[in-house]
Amino acid sequence: MCGPCLPLEGWDWCEWALARLTVALLVRGAQSPSLPAGQRVSQPSLLPLTSVTDAVPHRELLVDEPYFNVPSVIKELSSKRVLTTELVPGFPLDKAEALDQETRNEICANILRLCLRELFEFQYMQTDPNWSNFFFDPVSRKVSLLDFGATREFDKTFTDKYIEVIRSAADQDREAVLNKSIQLKFLTGFETKVMKEAHIEAVMILGEAFSSSEPFDFGSQTTTWRIHDILPIMLHHRLTPPPEETYSLHRKMAGTFLICSKLRACLPCQPMFEEAYNQYWRRSRGQREAGG
Repeated sequence: MCGPCLPLEGWDWCEWALARLTVALLVRGAQSPSLPAGQRVSQPSLLPLTSVTDAVPHRELLVDEPYFNVPSVIKELSSKRVLTTELVPGFPLDKAEALDQETRNEICANILRLCLRELFEFQYMQTDPNWSNFFFDPVSRKVSLLDFGATREFDKTFTDKYIEVIRSAADQDREAVLNKSIQLKFLTGFETKVMKEAHIEAVMILGEAFSSSEPFDFGSQTTTWRIHDILPIMLHHRLTPPPEETYSLHRKMAGTFLICSKLRACLPCQPMFEEAYNQYWRRSRGQREAGG
């Protein structure tokens, strides 16, 4: 079990002390005066709060998802400053490196699949891939999702174009990557040849996992270093900033890939993307037909 962790920044000592006292009383099974008679809450987790409803959409969206758990919010013990949820069992993923290969693959496959679902199915993504936002429970073999403060929505006009950029990279079609990137406004089309090539190469590198029919070995990939070598060219020759949505999106995608790398996962990622791609356009056709 991981005990509750309380942030101090922006809190005065009275708030901090009251929060700690609340945790101590509840963990001991003490009756909270704010709850109905006979109702007890044990082992809560206190987190910084932007809204009590922050965690609710993911809990509803993942209701059919057997691998992930979104802890329920205890509204009677939450406020504008503190979100109180169930305390989840397990440990953060940075402690999962010693697990066996099959378990590490299972964790990473599900987190990568969740990333694709968030973007292309829900269009609603928790964009902070911090290790401690994923708790693995070795007993239930489930991952609990925590801290939804960095959640954002993505407009379909963006995801329609973005999924085609990834599709082009998965197909290893460099010309299509360039054309789709211009449509998405990653580029203006007037960049130098060296800038266009650097951008294409960066997208191709990020799409490698989805382009191979063989299991992709995240533990031996050199994605980070190759992207690092290209960045100075892109920073020097870029004519326009990338779409605003990509800052948080790429943070989440890079973090997801880093988790897979740290846990040395070896996964068949191409079928995962193919399923997400086909379902995305199938839903889009269904929505158009229903609207027509």
